[in-house]
Amino acid sequence: MTQNEKVEKYFESELSMLPEESKDSLEVEEIKDICLKALEEIQQYREIGTAEEFKVLKEKNEPKNATFDNIYDIYICPDCGKSVGEHQNYCWNCGQAFSV
Repeated sequence: MTQNEKVEKYFESELSMLPEESKDSLEVEEIKDICLKALEEIQQYREIGTAEEFKVLKEKNEPKNATFDNIYDIYICPDCGKSVGEHQNYCWNCGQAFSV
């Protein structure tokens, strides 16, 4: 059962406890619609990821200085230590943004 179906079932059970004259109320339908829209919005945020995941991605997008290895004549990613090209903006291995 999906979350939307659970909300529908919940509203049906709550509606059964209301007096008959209130069941046809426009407000009940509006409240139900608001709750379903809020649930859909929460589901969209969950698909995007958690705040912690966002923080990690944001930190990876802030460029760090790559180090130059004089022995091998290459640049090294400041995050994972893999070799990266001089003209790259992101590490091919971990996705860390960097500048040379």
